[in-house]
Amino acid sequence: MTRPHSDYSQLRAMVFCRECRVAETGVTLVDIHDTRLSSTFPASFPELWLYVSFEAPRPGPVRLELQVTLPSHQTETVATSTVTVGDGCVVISPLDLSEFEFPALGRYSFGLYADGTLLGSSALSIELVPSPLHLASN
Repeated sequence: MTRPHSDYSQLRAMVFCRECRVAETGVTLVDIHDTRLSSTFPASFPELWLYVSFEAPRPGPVRLELQVTLPSHQTETVATSTVTVGDGCVVISPLDLSEFEFPALGRYSFGLYADGTLLGSSALSIELVPSPLHLASN
């Protein structure tokens, strides 16, 4: 995870997980990982979340944008949203990536932007796992 300097330099967490539960008593992240396996492409993962937490410089609305750099080095926007930051100035935002299709195996770098400022990035590797039919033929 990288953390550039800015008004938003207090990135607390940016991790991939299978499930994210946010409650008043705290946050539960299930199956934290940096690699997923697939036997077919494009691949999607019905239980894929990116949990992010950061400190904003002031209360009020913050525009979030999640971009991904594909293994082909192309960059595309995955999600955008606006969150309202309260007096504590801490943002906790689980981002649902279950609809995202990974076109090929390789390393995907996800960058989180707040009001156009890069907060940080985190990588997820998609690796090929042989299909059961391929294993049986060997």
